[in-house]
Amino acid sequence: MAIQGSTVVEATLFWPFLTKKNEMAGKFTVDLGKLDKATMKAIKDIGLGERIRTKDDDRGMFVTCKTNFPPKVVDMSGMDVDGSIVGNGTTANVKVQAYDGKYPGLFAGFNIVQVIDMVEYTSGGGGDGETSSDSDMEGFSFNKTTASKAADVSDVNDPFEDD
Repeated sequence: MAIQGSTVVEATLFWPFLTKKNEMAGKFTVDLGKLDKATMKAIKDIGLGERIRTKDDDRGMFVTCKTNFPPKVVDMSGMDVDGSIVGNGTTANVKVQAYDGKYPGLFAGFNIVQVIDMVEYTSGGGGDGETSSDSDMEGFSFNKTTASKAADVSDVNDPFEDD
C-alpha cells in the first residue's frame, strides 16, 4: 500500500467501526457523509472522486473509508476518545488518505478522527487491537477544519511518508 495523497475534511460520520472491525469489510470503516461541494473537491483533489457516491439516504453524498488498524480518535483538544461510543451523526475532522492497493485504482483510507460534535452510540461496541500511534498525530491540526480549508493540507506531515 502506498499513500498517494491525504487531506483533512469535516464530515458527518455514519456507520463508524472505529474500535471493532466491520465484519462485512474485514476492516475498520466509516462513511463520511453530508459532504458539501468544497469537501467533495478536497476528496477529488487527492484522486478519490470516483469513490464519492450517494444512496439517497441520510448520508447524502458520502465516501467510505477503510483501514486495517483502529484509527486514533481524539477530541478537539487532542485527548483520546473511546471510539466505541462514537455514533451515527457525529461531526468530525477526519484525515482521509488515497492509497493504491493490489487492485487498480485508488482507495479511501483514514487514520485519525477528531470529534467535533459527538452523538453517542450507547448500545455496545468496543474491541481490542493495535491502534494508530501518537506519531500518526504529527501534523494533524486540532483546530476545527472547515471544508474550504480542507484542500490545503500541504503543511500536514504524512506519517506514512519517508523522510
